[in-house]
Amino acid sequence: MAENEKFLRSILETFIYGTAKADKELSGYVAAFFRRSMEEAGKEFGRRYMDRLKDSSFADVIENFIKLMETENILLPGSLKIASKSDNEVIMELNGCSFGELCKRFADEDLKDPRGVPPCIRAMQLIGVVNTVRNEIIDWEFVEFNPPNCRFRLKKL
Repeated sequence: MAENEKFLRSILETFIYGTAKADKELSGYVAAFFRRSMEEAGKEFGRRYMDRLKDSSFADVIENFIKLMETENILLPGSLKIASKSDNEVIMELNGCSFGELCKRFADEDLKDPRGVPPCIRAMQLIGVVNTVRNEIIDWEFVEFNPPNCRFRLKKL
């Protein structure tokens, strides 16, 4: 990774961490503000790629979005993939997630959501994409929390 990319990455991680920390200090949890911020980032990606994603099913939006992010060199190939899918649910698998160290820090510093788990940045980004492209409400939960190699479920409500 080039020096300027490392610098930009550190700014992004600092912003994400600061947002989570501020949300916990204000509300007692990493909750609404943090989740909304991460979903809005995903929505921006959804708007940017709407023309390529708009006629896809729930799972196809996610799969096609991942391919686009890999093509744009935002995701490493194979680092985020669908492990299983149905009409209303997908199980996602993270292999070497680039936010893994940040998630470990969330867990170590007790930065958790009201359900008692650290927030998953990738899950919230995908929720924002699906919400923008398909106008569907999605929730998530960990199947396995083991950063940087986690599994989580995205489910239509």
